[in-house]
Amino acid sequence: MWTEYGDDGLVVLTVLTTDADGNVPTGSDCRGWAQAYGSSHPVLADDAGFSHAVMGGKYGYPLYMLVDRGMVVNTLAEGEGSITEEDIVSLL
Repeated sequence: MWTEYGDDGLVVLTVLTTDADGNVPTGSDCRGWAQAYGSSHPVLADDAGFSHAVMGGKYGYPLYMLVDRGMVVNTLAEGEGSITEEDIVSLL
């Protein structure tokens, strides 16, 4: 979807909240994730724990956050397939 809706303002980021051992992620973890999953979008390390502060107690993986143009977290959804293309397009 990133390539399809990027010109409309869609930005996709993967944020790692821990490494494979539950530790604070590093840049190396991000590069490994991107390579393993073929990510062409940015993969970031949340080494300050910001994501947990805005997740509202949700810790499922994957966790999707839809942030609108006003930088407001609009949707928190847990699990593969928990958001739809409609959900994303409605915020563009």
